[in-house]
Formats: sequence, C-alpha cells, structure tokens
Amino acid sequence: MTGVIENIIFSFVDLVRATIIIGIPVLVIAFVGKKIHHGFSKNRSWIQSAMISTYIVIFLLIILAYFLPFLFGELQTPKFLIPDTLSPTILDVCVAYLLGIIRCSVIAGIFSILVLPLEFTGTAIHDHLKKQNSNKNLTFGLAVGATVFVSLILIFFVLPAIGINLIAGGLYLLYFA
Repeated sequence: MTGVIENIIFSFVDLVRATIIIGIPVLVIAFVGKKIHHGFSKNRSWIQSAMISTYIVIFLLIILAYFLPFLFGELQTPKFLIPDTLSPTILDVCVAYLLGIIRCSVIAGIFSILVLPLEFTGTAIHDHLKKQNSNKNLTFGLAVGATVFVSLILIFFVLPAIGINLIAGGLYLLYFA
C-alpha cells in the first residue's frame, strides 16, 4: 500500500516540477501576448483581440521553429562545393520561403484555435485571483501557472492518448505535413 502512496506523491511532485519548468517560458510568452492583446483591445471585443494576439504570438513561434533549422542548414552548407547546375537559384529559395510562410500562417491559425480554451481557462482563473489579490503581475503569473498545471493534468492524466497524440500531431503538422 505504501508503494501506491509513494507513486501518487512522487507523481504530484513531478507534475508540479513540470509545471514550473514549462510555466516559465509560457509566462514570458504570455506577457508578450498580453502586451499585444492590450494593443488590439482598444477598438475590438475581447475575443477578437484574444484571437488576433494569440495568432500573432503562435505565428512568430512557429516561424522560429520552422525556419531556424533551414537557416542553420544554409549556414553550414559550403557554397563553393555545390555546382551551379545543382544549387538552387534565388527565385527557388524565395518561393520556398514564401510557401513556408504561408504554411506557417495556416498552422498558426489551427494552433491558435486549439489554444483558445486554455486562454478561457486562464482568464477565468485570473478573474478569480484578481478578486483576492491586488498585485496584477502576481495574479497574472499565478493564473498562467494554474493554466499550465490544468493543461498538464489534462494531457497526462485525464486524456493521455488524446494529449500525446495532439502533441505528436502538432509536430507532424509543423514539420512533415
């Protein structure tokens, strides 16, 4: 019986540790998204500005994740070893990057729709914590941490097959589809 209790305790400790590890970059990204959201919320509704700001942040992250391997590959390829007949022209490279940007914009739209329920959860947690605490940054950080905690619980415990397939499917969609 003690093995089960130890497993539950250590699983919870690992869940909290994963929340902290994942929560720090998500908090930085959420602060950037909050600034973008504030800029769009002046003349739009909350849902429109949330969707636009989420799309912009996810688009920038996907552009980085998609194009950094290509850029590093371009830097490591010796230019003088590739014959002129086999090397791509400037037009080929520009068309490839343009198609990559179009692809990343479509994928960012899909990912921003998938992240929207987590934004609703974070907003509900933030509104609940705002009533109890007057510090805006602390409330925002706790709301982001709680949202990461809830999403990790959903991915690992409630819907493990769907959560893992969602992560694997997202990586497949980004790099191979």
